[in-house]
Amino acid sequence: MSTKNFVAITLLPLLVGCAALFGNTQKPPQEKNLSVRYTLPTIKTMEGTQEAQDKNGVIIAVSTTAFVPQKIYRKEYKQLPTVFVMNGQYDYEVTSIPAYTVAPDDLRFKVKVVNNMNQVLRLAGTLVRFNVDGRELTLDGNNASFKALSDTVLAPREQKEFDLTGPKAASIPKDATVSLQLYGVVTATDDAGNATKRSNFEWFYKVGKDDVTKDEVYTVENQKLRPDQVPRE
Repeated sequence: MSTKNFVAITLLPLLVGCAALFGNTQKPPQEKNLSVRYTLPTIKTMEGTQEAQDKNGVIIAVSTTAFVPQKIYRKEYKQLPTVFVMNGQYDYEVTSIPAYTVAPDDLRFKVKVVNNMNQVLRLAGTLVRFNVDGRELTLDGNNASFKALSDTVLAPREQKEFDLTGPKAASIPKDATVSLQLYGVVTATDDAGNATKRSNFEWFYKVGKDDVTKDEVYTVENQKLRPDQVPRE
């Protein structure tokens, strides 16, 4: 065996020992079981409520937007004792914890308006209200979805669709009855286009809240990070 090879073999255990001494604490990620709980709102049309309602040639159809759970991960960082610092990196224990959010966070409706009258239909002046267990909630006039409805103008045989945003789901009690009401919709005009009749449209829903539990896995691993790479709380 040459002297050169002998030196290389001798240095190998020394290098391994130095790596341990200088803080090579990398470990394979550890996985642990976790039960994740969250609340999933539901909204269902109540019996007797028609999705599409026709009054004197003005048809308004309303459908609801379903609530969808979305998995996210929350990370926790714990700095560990570091013997050797290279490139400004320290040893951190990083825990990735799964959780769930629900979107959207408010009640949302898709509204379709069809004008089968022989005159132009203007929805200006229509009053939009939500009723939750007998308590009326009037939309703010600055609400973008409210303005979209009140600014709607339809020519004969024209139709338009837009989104209507209601109250926050978290503010609605479990098993509450929610109604969407459009009051004072023009459903008849004279030859000059002046309103001669206004009608009311109503839709009723039952809002529930299901408690959901899922079996998930969270991970714990060691990483070398600079302090500026660790998110601040």
